[in-house]
Amino acid sequence: MIKGELKTTVKPRLNLSLLLRHNIELLTKSSEELQQVLEEEQKHNPYITHVFKRIPRWFFKEEIQQKEAVAKDSIFEEVSRQISLEFDGIDKDIALEILYRCDPDGFFKDDPQDIGKLYGVSAEYVEDIREFIMTEIEPVGIASKNLEEFIRVQLQEMYPQDIQLQKSVMQAIKTGHAGPQIKEIISRLRLKPLGSEPVPQRTGTVDLVLEHDGENWYIFIQEDFIDFHIEEDVPTQNEVQKEKLRRAKNLRIILEMRRRLLREIGKSIIQRQEDFLLRGKPLKALTLKEVAQSAGVSMSTVSRLVNSKYASTPAGIYPLRFFFVKESKSGMSKEEVMRAIKEVLQENMSISDSKVANMLKEKGINIARRTVAKYRKLLGLR
Repeated sequence: MIKGELKTTVKPRLNLSLLLRHNIELLTKSSEELQQVLEEEQKHNPYITHVFKRIPRWFFKEEIQQKEAVAKDSIFEEVSRQISLEFDGIDKDIALEILYRCDPDGFFKDDPQDIGKLYGVSAEYVEDIREFIMTEIEPVGIASKNLEEFIRVQLQEMYPQDIQLQKSVMQAIKTGHAGPQIKEIISRLRLKPLGSEPVPQRTGTVDLVLEHDGENWYIFIQEDFIDFHIEEDVPTQNEVQKEKLRRAKNLRIILEMRRRLLREIGKSIIQRQEDFLLRGKPLKALTLKEVAQSAGVSMSTVSRLVNSKYASTPAGIYPLRFFFVKESKSGMSKEEVMRAIKEVLQENMSISDSKVANMLKEKGINIARRTVAKYRKLLGLR
């Protein structure tokens, strides 16, 4: 169930192509940038007054993590080689299993207990091997469970003797308050184990918050807390004044339209990607076209709106575009198909690509042998 939706009262019915002909850039702006547009407009438009914001603290600037669903197969192969040199027997099998259960960014996204059951060992035994991989295998931090653990591993390697400095950097990342020295250290940290270059700290304001209380979903939009008043008592004595009044009314409609469409996008993400948001499962197929049809607008309108906007979710902060995943010919997303292939190969790593394809077909997943070969390589399961 979805709750917490702040209802809007204006339902825009104007043709988008006419309304946005000269204002199409307003769809691409973030909520923060839109507010700046309104404040600037107020300086020159006598019909716009009382631009205000009442943004709750949980909408304030937070660290933004760019998520790129790109497989780093060559790095996986190198890590596999290192594991083969460091481990033997069942330890090697467990270490490779941990690697295969990392996502494309290098984060471990599974339960050590599941691996323990598979190999007849305890979860603690699996954790010991994961920690060795995380701290001793290059790139350092691969198989970290989350960003916080990954950053801690980096700091421990960079400043092994300075525990207080490690604590200061972690505190600065959480609070956003840091001096020049700490900022310089943060700028050299990576945000994902398989990111090749250090990523400077970036901040920004989320536009959409999707919260789950254990039972219901809640949708909050920053623009619900941004508004302005139109002063229609100002006389319109010439064309310039009439145009400014039209501009004010159009901005009102655009603001309401953005609210409505962002809420529709939030609903679509929750309905389709709930397993990812709450349980860390692969993203499911979701297209801009589906959302556009549901909202009754063009696909290009939805595309412009999701650009450069971020959502805070139970799984972290992501660009809205991250949740839109093309479906394969089987009707599933790439991540779902790769997970299915991995599950088949867990039973027998030596079976051929053709056999894997046939086994998946028996499960209702139609996939070609060459597609199995491609995904198998991406997973490092050769």
